[in-house]
Amino acid sequence: MSDLPRSTTEHSPSYRISATLNDELMNGQRSQVPPSPEGVSLTLPEPVFPQKPKLYAAPDEAYLPKDGKRHWTAPQIFHSMKGWMFPYFRSRLLPGEFHPVIAYLFNEWKCNLDCNYCWAYDNRVSGMTEDIARRSIDWLHSTTCRVLALMGGEVLLRPRFAHKVIYYAAKRGFWVYLPTSDYLVASANPNGLCMRSFAPRICSYPVELRAVPRPSKV
Repeated sequence: MSDLPRSTTEHSPSYRISATLNDELMNGQRSQVPPSPEGVSLTLPEPVFPQKPKLYAAPDEAYLPKDGKRHWTAPQIFHSMKGWMFPYFRSRLLPGEFHPVIAYLFNEWKCNLDCNYCWAYDNRVSGMTEDIARRSIDWLHSTTCRVLALMGGEVLLRPRFAHKVIYYAAKRGFWVYLPTSDYLVASANPNGLCMRSFAPRICSYPVELRAVPRPSKV
């Protein structure tokens, strides 16, 4: 056992980041969003689901490598290069200093969990609107950025909204990264949010998808 002094629960804060950063995140001044240039709030298009019916209905075994090794076609390699490699080289070669490769879009602030190490627990804050989401994606598309990570809160609190954001971003040429606690994946799937519905534009899930439904609240 370590001989270092241990802090007691009585004196420990309810969060695991610095007090200054926590105060800034919770009480800091928020930027003011300018009105839409057209004077009308923009909306996101309704996703087409499934986009690839053949992939959606086919068994996974048909797409697994037969010899234990992955084999990439030329179009798949070029597709990956457009998401990461080309934006990186543009960011290094173009003049100026602002050339992002990846952006984090906070579509939700609320969360169905209450982890003591996370600052995103203020469920009074409303999530992103379709107008802000679309304008943000359009603006990011004007830069070198071609990788978009949804962030929260829990990004699947509004699965229909997340579906719309991912669909629109994918149509604009973005790779989409979808982090989730996994608790709402089962409940989100009936609403049309699944990996195959966006194939091949979602690049990864940072969680293991389980077949057993899990509770939405703990």
